[in-house]
Amino acid sequence: VKWQINPQVAEISSYLRNKYADTVIKLDNNIKFDCADIERTGRNKRLLEKKLTRDGRPFEPERGSSEDVKTLENRLNELEKKLHKLKSPKAIGKTATEIAELNEVYEAANLRWTDKQYCLRKHSKAARDQKILDTIHGYDDDPGWIGHNFFFSYFLDYRGRTYAREPYFNYQSSDLARGHLQFAEGKRIGADGIEWLWRHTAASYNQSYNIDDLKWTEEDYVTHLTKQRLSDISVDKMSLIDRALWTEKHLDFIMDIALDPLAKLDIWQKAENPFAFLACCYEVMAVLGNGEDWISHLPIPVDANSSGTQHFAAMSRDEIAGEYVGLTPRRIVLDFYLAVGQRMLDANIGTELGIKLAPIPMKLIRKGISKRGTMTKGYSAGIKCISDIIYQDSYDVGIVGTYNLTRSDSWKLGRDLVQAYDSICTGPVEIKNYLQELVAHRLEQGYKTADWETPSGFPVCAEKWIKEKRRVIGYINKNKFHHVFLEYLPIPARHELASGISPNVVHSYDAAHMALVMCTLKDSGNKSFGAIHDSFSVHACDVEELLEVTKDEFIKMYDGDVLDDLKGQITMGDLNCQVEQPSKGNLDLEDIRDSDYFFF
Repeated sequence: VKWQINPQVAEISSYLRNKYADTVIKLDNNIKFDCADIERTGRNKRLLEKKLTRDGRPFEPERGSSEDVKTLENRLNELEKKLHKLKSPKAIGKTATEIAELNEVYEAANLRWTDKQYCLRKHSKAARDQKILDTIHGYDDDPGWIGHNFFFSYFLDYRGRTYAREPYFNYQSSDLARGHLQFAEGKRIGADGIEWLWRHTAASYNQSYNIDDLKWTEEDYVTHLTKQRLSDISVDKMSLIDRALWTEKHLDFIMDIALDPLAKLDIWQKAENPFAFLACCYEVMAVLGNGEDWISHLPIPVDANSSGTQHFAAMSRDEIAGEYVGLTPRRIVLDFYLAVGQRMLDANIGTELGIKLAPIPMKLIRKGISKRGTMTKGYSAGIKCISDIIYQDSYDVGIVGTYNLTRSDSWKLGRDLVQAYDSICTGPVEIKNYLQELVAHRLEQGYKTADWETPSGFPVCAEKWIKEKRRVIGYINKNKFHHVFLEYLPIPARHELASGISPNVVHSYDAAHMALVMCTLKDSGNKSFGAIHDSFSVHACDVEELLEVTKDEFIKMYDGDVLDDLKGQITMGDLNCQVEQPSKGNLDLEDIRDSDYFFF
């Protein structure tokens, strides 16, 4: 795919290079803290003796340590196990007190470590953004890429997933990178293309509306929101018609930005994807001036509706999970992450944690507690990973500081999320267990890896090996040094290989789906495609064809007995394998053709 830089967007970003290199955050009392100097030995030296707070809590990133958290976690687990075995009231009381005291230390250690991670991410993001802008605009004697056509180099991982080799400036990177990129090939936008441009513009800004401010929409969202216990809705959760209508109603707003982006900087920077939205503003202005004959270069993305769960729901024909992730037609899209969050709240009604969660807006519950955890659960993440994500995201959106959510709370919420997901997605859960049993059988037959071929013909070899620590003593100028390294043994790590089979299979199948879509489009003459795993971009005029191909290839992938096929491949056709295939639901894959929310 041949790409180029959007010169209008680049002209604006050239004025913002210092802004995107900024590593300063604001703490309480308007204190400015530079995340590039966590230890406070340089730019933050003036703050060395000050007690800093963020959202009313101590801010001590310099004391953050993952090892401290891990040590305290292990000690708490030991005490919890000990408590369950004790019978003497005195011993029980003493251990319970010790647990309570240690929990306070544990929470403080988690907050310090999360503070440090936040600073490191802020610093890392600034470095990444600076690298992106340096690549676009150049620096010193090294010219940038503006005015050139270029290609990106990609590689496939062992599951067939596509990744760009350039780590910063590529179409799979951040909004800052994507917003600067456009196809070198131009195409007449046409009437359908204008409709998709309008929808993409609305989703890029993604304004939220209170339930009382929805008089302008075609759909009636009030009943839907009331049932979902929501007080507001964002544009990207609205129908495709209402997305386009949002842009129609905001044409003056969009034109004002396109005519003077620097004067309107504070406005468009509030968009969910600021640079993608800025590129849309320029495109909308061009279309208003040139109509359907405008030659467009802008990539228009359509995203899968929780891709991992889509694939598992199709494999299991789970109609309930399928409805939540867009495999069946609906007038208003269901929010899968929201459904999981609501079940988590229901599980805690009347509890101490439930009282703490009750005042948190549902929008924050979705964003900070349920979204990314549900996404990773779709790829079989465990409770620890999910609870880590919940605490991290809750910290980032302000739930930790404003609503006093603790690390211990996130452990409980991690377990609740898994239970909520499993209660909605019974089919996907049964498939995970089925695949793990197949791998266990394969290993019992003496094989050391799990192998299968995806529907695109890509050969997957999943492997996990036992590792042992090795120590080597070396000498430099008569000084002794101890080197520690991990040596991989030729022995399969059975538990890791089995527990990893579910995400490996689903990643390989979503990679196969994208490969098949790309090949079909290429055969029809489409030379421009933006690939981000489960988000596909084409010219505005080609989106309708893309959606049709995306649905066709997905249905074809799951039209046969995928589970039986995987069984034959993973067990090498062993007829003695007694692992039984889970029963399937009643999902009709043909319903996908009528769904607006499969990819949207």
